[in-house]
Amino acid sequence: MKERYKLSNLPEQDVELIEAIGKNRGCVRSGGRIDFHKASAILINEIRDKTLGGITFETPEMVEKEIVHFAKLDADKIAAREAKKLARGRGRKNKR
Repeated sequence: MKERYKLSNLPEQDVELIEAIGKNRGCVRSGGRIDFHKASAILINEIRDKTLGGITFETPEMVEKEIVHFAKLDADKIAAREAKKLARGRGRKNKR
């Protein structure tokens, strides 16, 4: 990101980052003010287009919790399906 927007260092605050992007990408309005809307749109579009590369907004901990959560949901769904089969008598082999 530093190379793309020609930043010497990444700003600490998000507003400072948008200001820096706006200055470097020509999003300056009259009076030298930054057009935050235009600068933000540029950043969002470049994230969408993957111009900045692959970006993830999740932490590894969030991903792990999600994996565990969906594994439990799948197991519950399978258990419910098997219980339903047994209740209908389809869990046994041929009745003949």
